[in-house]
Amino acid sequence: MRAAVENPAASLIRRLQVIRFPLVVSVIFHHNGMGTVRLADGVNMSAGPLSVWAQFIQGFISYGLGGIRMPTFFLISGYLFFTGFDRGGDWLSKKLASRTRSVLFPLLIWNAIAIVLLLVAQNAGPTRVLFSGAGAWSQSIIGFGWFDYVNALLGIHSDPILYPLWFLRDLFLMCLLAPVYFVLPRIVQHGLVAMFGALWLIDAWPYEVPTVQACFFFALGASAAMAKKNLFAMDPYLKWVCAVLLGLVIAGALVPADGAVASTLTHLKHLAGVIVVLTISRYLLRMPRASEWLIRLSAPSFLLFVAHEPLLTIVRKTMYVVFTPSSSSAALSIYFGAVACTVMLILAAYYLAERYAPRALSALTGGRSA
Repeated sequence: MRAAVENPAASLIRRLQVIRFPLVVSVIFHHNGMGTVRLADGVNMSAGPLSVWAQFIQGFISYGLGGIRMPTFFLISGYLFFTGFDRGGDWLSKKLASRTRSVLFPLLIWNAIAIVLLLVAQNAGPTRVLFSGAGAWSQSIIGFGWFDYVNALLGIHSDPILYPLWFLRDLFLMCLLAPVYFVLPRIVQHGLVAMFGALWLIDAWPYEVPTVQACFFFALGASAAMAKKNLFAMDPYLKWVCAVLLGLVIAGALVPADGAVASTLTHLKHLAGVIVVLTISRYLLRMPRASEWLIRLSAPSFLLFVAHEPLLTIVRKTMYVVFTPSSSSAALSIYFGAVACTVMLILAAYYLAERYAPRALSALTGGRSA
């Protein structure tokens, strides 16, 4: 009865809230997919070759499910940007001002914090062991030039210093380009969506910034919103989409993993997965207790996303040093334990900041905690 009388806008928000936390946790699992940690002086630690079942579990969660997360976020972002658009008025300037606060400011603030923390950690005895000598975080911050700092903050020609925040960089670029997309004729908009989609499917995008998945899924969501289409229009076809997804999984297992066909099948699996994620939100809301918790956890989800690295890396390396896993089951325990520990630490920090430093929390989350 409630679903029948609920305001459509409120229903949209609730359905997006209920999937936000699981999607962010999938991001953390994706970044936790490595089975080896590298310490200072080139020391590598691992549990040895994982068993087939352990490889499957870790690969499915980190890379199978993980590939759904960013396309879903870009699709939702494009849809929400153009929801309630008005050909007249100042809605566009308000949207851009809102995204500057909620996307650009956190991108700059968190990367600046990371630069300062890495500068201290790279030169402090107790934490120096965490740096392997390879990778972006082991580059000497003291030796940065001015362009290195700009690139670390914004990710102009590579990922920013906090590499997961490439999503915020691409999202803000999409928002800046949204007015251009908005004024194009409808047929040109549809042509761009088709072109971006084709280039995404065949991995033929020549640019590192922005990514093609950002262009495709943001434009797809924007087009759906401007056409006043329901974001959950595929709800009645969930069983069929699941059947297609299963067929794609089977087909992917039968072709060479490093070929162009496998890459295209993977992207098709991710596209089907996006539809599944959106449609199952309907069923999650039918579970009152579970949906209540998921909606509550949607509030700190942005902080989980922006703050999980390098905390996750530190937690994982610490667990390997302390527990020294020597079996697949031990490695899987650390795989799940590192994510659980990271999530709990950030949730604790969020609720403490919500109580004692709400203004700072609001700034760090782009106003999302307000």
